[in-house]
Amino acid sequence: MGAIGSILGRDEICNAPYVWGSGFLSHTPSWKIWFVMLRQFFRGKYLPPKFFAVRGLRSWEILKKAGFDCPKVFGDPGLLLPALYFPRHVEKKYKVGVICHWKHHKIKDFLFTERNDVKYIAIEREYSDITSFIDELLSCDAIFSSSLHGLILANAYKVPAVRFTVCGASIHKKEEMQDFKFEDYLSGLRFQSDCPGVKYGFPIIQVKKDQIFDEKLMETILSIASVPPYQFNAEPLLNAFPLDLSRDIFSSKT
Repeated sequence: MGAIGSILGRDEICNAPYVWGSGFLSHTPSWKIWFVMLRQFFRGKYLPPKFFAVRGLRSWEILKKAGFDCPKVFGDPGLLLPALYFPRHVEKKYKVGVICHWKHHKIKDFLFTERNDVKYIAIEREYSDITSFIDELLSCDAIFSSSLHGLILANAYKVPAVRFTVCGASIHKKEEMQDFKFEDYLSGLRFQSDCPGVKYGFPIIQVKKDQIFDEKLMETILSIASVPPYQFNAEPLLNAFPLDLSRDIFSSKT
């Protein structure tokens, strides 16, 4: 099953039997999707997926243009994590928690060291350590993230967040495409929200590779960090899950 991440548009689109909440990394022309399908067919690996939900409207539009049948059900499954784990009380220890995209790990030593009020939160960790990640996120007044899922989880747990980009270090090989998955996620969040007419975008700060986390940066982050101005409606995404077991799991947690 393809559930979380920007996996569509690669071989997975013809290998995963079920897709629920995944999205595209960037805008993908139909001919590229058809080429992957043809290549996988001749490799003997072709298995057209069944789509139950995608991350956002932009991914849905790509699939529809390529001829796939996909319901208009949107949302990243990371938004459902509070239904599975929500600690009653986590002490606020830090002003800002920093979550780097894996391509930005090398710059973290410049940005975020030698400050007792800043917490570096590693996003690459064992699945068994997910609860510690959430505890660390909740221990911060605000989240500063270049990782989409750092921002998604901040949204899920109602922690004010700011997205950062790094000058000269795009997370996509084509810099103009690095915003796609963020916009895709937000399009799904708006569409499935209780207030679909309200728009929300991540506040963004661009930093340099040798950026120092000074008081000015701290003040800027805390002044613009925000949460979406509406509640995500999880019911359509939950109801679209291809296994009935999910309804029992989440109904017992909510």
